[in-house]
Amino acid sequence: NSAASLSAAAGKTVLLIAGSGHADNTLGVARHLGAGVTVKSVLLAAQDSEVDANTAAATTAQFDAVWPTLPGPKKDYCADLKGRLAK
Repeated sequence: NSAASLSAAAGKTVLLIAGSGHADNTLGVARHLGAGVTVKSVLLAAQDSEVDANTAAATTAQFDAVWPTLPGPKKDYCADLKGRLAK
């Protein structure tokens, strides 16, 4: 029973690391938690992604904060696959 689990964890801080869809306040996990649960949702956005005024306005409803991050290294998955298949 999830309600029993939540009451047993009252006063505790829990960190859920999830993809942006699951962390989205408008459609993710937060919608399925009880009314007594406080939720803060943060979107990590790679700095090379396009974040214009419309996107920023939309993310205000979806997330409590947007943290810009450095993008990860680019990887050519096709080249890796071609290399493995050539062996």
